[in-house]
Amino acid sequence: EEAGCPEYEKCDLANGLLFGDLCVRLEKVSMARGTDRKREMLFDEKWLPATQSLFPVIRLVLPQIEKYRARYGLAEKKLAALYDKVTSMSSESRRQLAYHTGKDRSSFGASDLGVAIKEILEREQRNTAPFRATVKDANDYLDRLARLDSVADLEQTVRSARHFFTPLEHKWLARIICGDMKTGLKERGVLNAIRPDAYSKFEQGMGLREVCALQEDSSLQMQIIQVGRPFLPMLAHSSFKASGPKKDQFTVAEKLLGGDPFLVDEKLDGNRIICHVDSKRNVFSMFSRNITVHEDKHTSEYKDRKSVVIGKRVN
Repeated sequence: EEAGCPEYEKCDLANGLLFGDLCVRLEKVSMARGTDRKREMLFDEKWLPATQSLFPVIRLVLPQIEKYRARYGLAEKKLAALYDKVTSMSSESRRQLAYHTGKDRSSFGASDLGVAIKEILEREQRNTAPFRATVKDANDYLDRLARLDSVADLEQTVRSARHFFTPLEHKWLARIICGDMKTGLKERGVLNAIRPDAYSKFEQGMGLREVCALQEDSSLQMQIIQVGRPFLPMLAHSSFKASGPKKDQFTVAEKLLGGDPFLVDEKLDGNRIICHVDSKRNVFSMFSRNITVHEDKHTSEYKDRKSVVIGKRVN
């Protein structure tokens, strides 16, 4: 799929990096002081590929702005409960995890869930064989979790990953899933390390994958709109204040429109989404106006509409 892509869009080098090496680096970044020092440790030229896209790595480092993967639907309590079910724990381990499931808040309160999972697996895991999971393995695992609905399927997936990833890798996978990395790295600093205007372009609606492709290419100045690729739509500017008399708010609108007549429509609550329909590939996807993947897997109404829309071959 990447054979015909320019070198700066390819991800095979970043995909081939060992996930364990990224986790060790994130451990050091978490303990380092100073934003510049943290960025230097992450963007080490001896470790990261210099000529290809860093997208597979960046989406792990900044999960809070990941838009290509659907939401996991796994809050801390649910994720802790999954690990509770798929591991044969000692009473000490169960007490430690009980704090994060909400069953017992009386002890082990200082540790975040990722640290708790790491400590538990280090005590319980007897497999000493070398682990060689790659960045691609980590992203594939997270993709599978994001697609699953049933608790049974989630349990089976986490169970199969228990011995595939090291305890340290499980710690960082948990933090990625919870969207709280605790590294002190901010989106602006990380993206601008790729290119000085990368964060600005991301704010304008360019996708994270395209931002990472800016690493070597200086010609991608405009956002490319295509079916299946989320983009930030133009929004109307609000001149109204959240509070204040409605009469004053309409006066502001009248001034902006130069006294011309205008219509007012009631703003209803609901989901404002952009639908992408690729009838040739039979693919239907929905994104919010903030280019977040719209979670429709629990809503049968959307699934029914999906089949109807694709059946009509709307482009």
